[in-house]
Amino acid sequence: MTADEVLLVLNGLEPVDMSGWVFCVITDAPEDRAGGYWPFERGEVVVLAEDGREPFGEGRKPAKWDVGEAEFATLAEAVACRVRVLAGDWPRSYGED
Repeated sequence: MTADEVLLVLNGLEPVDMSGWVFCVITDAPEDRAGGYWPFERGEVVVLAEDGREPFGEGRKPAKWDVGEAEFATLAEAVACRVRVLAGDWPRSYGED
């Protein structure tokens, strides 16, 4: 089994065009947001297609859920961001006065 085969199955046996896809890290959520980071987790790495949604699974769209996010072209950059977010060393997106 290869990663390409898995992607093909996840995409309904249709070819997968990954141009325009990015890695996204959930960095922040407003303090007064009742759901916190839901349906995401702080520091979560998400793959986003050109439309800003996950291409597979639930098709979540960070912009819809009012969470802070940072986008990266490489997984290494996204993981480095995740480490900083979880350590509390990433700038807040929402209202730190």
